[in-house]
Formats: sequence, structure tokens, C-alpha cells
Amino acid sequence: MSKKLKNALLLVAFIFLNSTKFVSASQLPITVFINHVRGDECCDTGSLQTFKNQLDFFKQQNLPAFFALRYDALIDPNFQKVINQYKANKLFKFGVMLEITPQLAEDSFVQYEGEAEHWYQAQQAFLIGYSREDRQAILDTLLKKYQSLFKTNPEFSTAWQVDTFSLNYLKETYGLKMHQLAREQWGLDSYTLDGGPPHYPYLASKKWFFVPDFENKNNLLIVRHTIDDPLYSYGDHTSAFTSQPNDYAIDKKDFGYFEKLLDQTIKQTQQPGYLNLGLENSMSEIFQKEYQKQILKIKEFSEQNKLEVTGDIDKIKTTFSSQPITIHEGKNLLTDIPAKVFWITTPKYRLRLRFNEDKTQITDLRIYHPDLVDPYMENKAQNKGYLIMPYLINAGLNFPSASKPTIIQNLLNIPTLNTFSAVPTKDMPTANNYLELPPVTDISTIKQPSLNTISYQSENKIITLDFNQSTFDIKQIESNELKLNLPSFTKYPISANQNNNNGELFWKVEDKKSLTASWECKESLCHFEFDLNPELFGKMIETQYPFIFPEKIARPLDLEKTVVYVHNRYAIAGRNPVRIVVSPQDKNGFPTSTRNETQVLSTPQVDKIKIESQNASREYQLIDVTHNSPAKINLQLQLDDLTLPSQNIYFAPNCKKEITYCLTHPRQTWWFIKTVLSDNLRQKLLGENQN
Repeated sequence: MSKKLKNALLLVAFIFLNSTKFVSASQLPITVFINHVRGDECCDTGSLQTFKNQLDFFKQQNLPAFFALRYDALIDPNFQKVINQYKANKLFKFGVMLEITPQLAEDSFVQYEGEAEHWYQAQQAFLIGYSREDRQAILDTLLKKYQSLFKTNPEFSTAWQVDTFSLNYLKETYGLKMHQLAREQWGLDSYTLDGGPPHYPYLASKKWFFVPDFENKNNLLIVRHTIDDPLYSYGDHTSAFTSQPNDYAIDKKDFGYFEKLLDQTIKQTQQPGYLNLGLENSMSEIFQKEYQKQILKIKEFSEQNKLEVTGDIDKIKTTFSSQPITIHEGKNLLTDIPAKVFWITTPKYRLRLRFNEDKTQITDLRIYHPDLVDPYMENKAQNKGYLIMPYLINAGLNFPSASKPTIIQNLLNIPTLNTFSAVPTKDMPTANNYLELPPVTDISTIKQPSLNTISYQSENKIITLDFNQSTFDIKQIESNELKLNLPSFTKYPISANQNNNNGELFWKVEDKKSLTASWECKESLCHFEFDLNPELFGKMIETQYPFIFPEKIARPLDLEKTVVYVHNRYAIAGRNPVRIVVSPQDKNGFPTSTRNETQVLSTPQVDKIKIESQNASREYQLIDVTHNSPAKINLQLQLDDLTLPSQNIYFAPNCKKEITYCLTHPRQTWWFIKTVLSDNLRQKLLGENQN
């Protein structure tokens, strides 16, 4: 067969495959409105009038809606009066908002974890910051108040962050059917959700609700908040790429951006789209008016039979529990750069396939396992909150490469103080971590020829990816066309092996592979399989926390690994301080914080010691010692139970002003010379000025 004929047949096959549609016309996209109702106790105070306006508006438009009530709204007589006016209306379903206020804690005989002015922090606003006994007491108090008002139990709950114990308790004790969770985000309002099933509702595992489990149809339904921009929201920490009015207003996007998100979501080709909209009654009037415009647009599309608005949890569950494999497509809604992304989610893995100009890359790969246990099932959050699914590819995070000491650092004896904090980063326009596939010749050739298949034209062949629940295949590809790019971070736990026809990507902990993606290529087909050892998940969290569960808490310090650096051992008395830098390290060689205030003892006693607390962004302490007269000082630093080696520092006389004193104190004059020399050196090399 000639090469021209072969290419012509390939093109015909490609056109034929992509002319077939599989979505039934009766499977309309589903829209759900879930609104959060806060009272006026504290903690982002909600407006009673806004709550009533939302109810009136949905009633006028004859659209069903969910309203999640926080405890302070449930106990407020004014809110109760409004609730009683609408609770019999079949358009509305009222549930509970699992956000903890001081009054809810007090009424539950539970110590409120924190201060009201920092109410949003995950360890005090959400159940993850409380013991299991306290969680149960809080939920019982909340549900008792709900029952007294509605004479029944709620069918749904909401909380941006939650734990599996609480959800299981609500389901088993009170018959909860659905929980709304925040979208994927990194660090926003002190909590992180990274790696869960995005975009579509899913049935949740009873061991960890962040893991999908479609085997038991009685499992709790999890829905994610907002319509997310599939291309630009990944790795973004600003929350600027969602359908919520206050989000897209961040960088001055307008209603047109919402319309593009809406249009893209309802035009998913292989399964009905899902739209989750809503707005808190604590949001300002300008965003409430924008929200009303969204509601009117949804009503217009509903009347045009482009989508369906429902308040029926059973319908949502039935629709999406029958779809264990979903593919969600997104295009570039902001610029003319040709780009497209597909999110593939199955009960066993999640994959992000990104096309950017001519590059084709997998920029996110997670593995799900039904035996993974929620880290908060037993433990309390101490500092912020994290839901992070084990990953093998994660371009949404960047870990700074370990820097080598510079010539200047070596000359001045300055150690390298590397931070181990993950930095959220977008894979647009450039990914830092990916598995590269053959390039796409034209993004317009990308299609979904069948339910779980994606095809695209690459030079003279058609690349096809077939996704199954636990594996996937890439057709018309050779092993040497798969190119991995991994972070070069020194302690990065993920490695790869590749030979002629096989390869594997794995996360290693204690010389064992905790999760693995392996592939075998033959006859122009590469077959991918996955494996995860759930027993090692706890060990990953315990020893490799910067990469999987980066809660900044005080851990036992290690004397050998803790870094102490005297920045300027010599200073002029009465002019400038001696600065000491302390980087507390634990036994794993990762920066940590101290449980207690650092103690500094000086012999003889100095005039002033200023200890600057550790900063979350730099993970080290600064200690400035000031003395007004010439002296050799011995310093002893105590960090928790760790006594650091003593340090000698020197305060020299100012020989420019005290010539007679210096002539009679030659040793201290030598300190002055050393001070001047080191000051000049640091000024030239580091730009410091000690005068």
C-alpha cells in the first residue's frame, strides 16, 4: 500500500469516527443551585435580607434551589421567621452548613478552637480541627436544632472542608444523602483540596470521601462547588477562574466569562454536563445582582431545553452514579492561543490531558484506591487543612530546585537555607511536570469519537487514547515517543525507569514503591496500569509531608540537621546587632517549627535580644543581639528540648571615635578591624549597609 493511500484511509477513518455521537438527547445537563446561609453571630456575617431576597427571586423564577443553614441562622428568631415562611415550598430544600461558630461550640460543650477574628482557618471553622467526640457533639447539637425547626433530618450538608468520620456519622445517624465540597484549590482561606474527582458528582468511599467508590450505590454523593474553568483553574491560587461572581471579578472578568463557562459546560459531548451554582448571603449586593443575572440565564436555557434545573438529590445521584468514567473538556476561553484540556476521571485514577499549541502532555495523574483512609479520620488538623490525593504527575505544584551555594555564599560561609514549601503553579502556558506524547498538528483535529476515547492528528498518524476504569491505552505510538519531565528537587520522592519498551513512574517511601504507573509498549500500542499500596500512605504523610500533607506543625528537632548561621559574628557596639539565623530541622531533614519560644542565654548578659518568629514563607528564625559596650559574648540557644552548640559573638569598640580606648585594648581593636573588613565585604557582595 502506498504511503499516500495509507494516509488517505487514516483520514477517512478519523472523519468517520468523529462523526458519531453517543449522548442521548434526553440526557440534558443538570444544574443545581446551592446557597450558603450564615447568620449574624460573627465569622463572615450573613445578611437576613439577602437570604430573603434569594428565596423570593428563586420563587419568582419558579426554580428549585438548596439552602444550607449555618447554626447561627438556625437559632436566630429573625431567620427562623423567614425559614418558616418558605420551608413548605416544594421548590426549596434546606440543609445544614458544617461551619463552626463560637456559639455552636459553646452549645455543644466543646472548646472553640481559635479566635473569632480568624474564624476562617480550617482547624477552627471545620470539623477536622476537633476530636471525634467533639465532632459528634457538634453535629448532634446542630442537627437537634435543625430537627426542632423542620421536624425532619436534612438530606444534604455543605462545608468547604470536612472529614469522613463526620460524613459517615451524618449518613448513618441522620440519613444524609449529599454533601457539597469546595472545588479544587490550593491554600485559599487556609485549606487545600488537590487531586479529588473534579467537575462531576461522585459516590464517595466510606474510608475517605475524597476517593470515588461506585461499587456501593448507597454511598454518599459528593458534589463540587462552582463551574470550574477546566484549563485555567488548575494550579491557580487566586480563585479567579470559576463561575462565582466574586471569583471572576478578581481580574475584572465580566458576565461574558460566565456565559462562556456555561456554554462550554452544557456542550460536553459524551455525558451530560454538571453545573453547580450558588452564592453565600454574606456576599455584597454587587455580587448578588450578578448572581441574579446568572439565575436568569439558567432559566432562559432551561426554557430552551438546553439544561435541566433540579432539586432532586436522588435524580442527581442516579444520573451520575451510572457514569464511573467521565471526560470533561475545556478550551481556551481567555486568549487566542490554541489550547484544550481533557479531565479523565475513573474510580481508579484521574488524568489531565492538555494540548497547548503543538504540545500534547499529561500534566496530572492521581491514583485512587478504596482502602485509602482519610488522614482526618482519627487525627485533628492543627494548622490549616489539607486534602491531597497521592500523585505521580502534578504540574499544579512546583517545588523549588535545590540551589547550590554560590561563590559569594562560600566566600562568606553562608549556608543554603532551602524551603520545602510547595508553590501552586499553572501548567499554562508551560508545565513543569508532565508525560509528553507525540505533538498535535492541529488542535481542531482533537475529537471524542466514543464515550471513553480521545483522538488527535499527529503528523501522519492518528493518536488514540482509550480509557478504562483501571487502565488506559495509547494507540499508534512508540515507547520512545513518551517523554517524562520530573522536578529536579533533591528530596522529590517520585522517580522513573524507562527502557526500550517498558517504563514506570513511582513514588518511593522507605525503599518501597507506594504508588506506581507502569507501561508496556508493543506493536504501536502502549498499555498503562496502576498500583497503590494503601498501607504506605500513612508513612508518606508521616515522613514526606512537604509533598503530600504539608501541615506546618512543630515536630521533634534534630541537632545534626538543624542549621545555625551567624550572619555577622562581629559588630560595632551600640551601632548594629549581630544577626543569627536558625533553621529548625527534623529528623527527616525538613524545616519545622518550634513548640515553644526560642530561649537565648548570654554570658555576660547583653543589652537586648530580639527574636523574630518563624515566617510561614521562609521557615527560619532571626535573632538579633545588641550590646552597647565592647565585649565578647557567649550565646546558648535552646529550641524546645534541643540545646544548640554555643556561639561566640563580638562587639567591637568604634575605633574611629574611641582612638584612645582602642590603643589600650589591642585585642578589641582587632575585633574592630574584622568588623570593618566583613562589613565592607558584605556591602560589596550583598548590598548590606551597617552604618
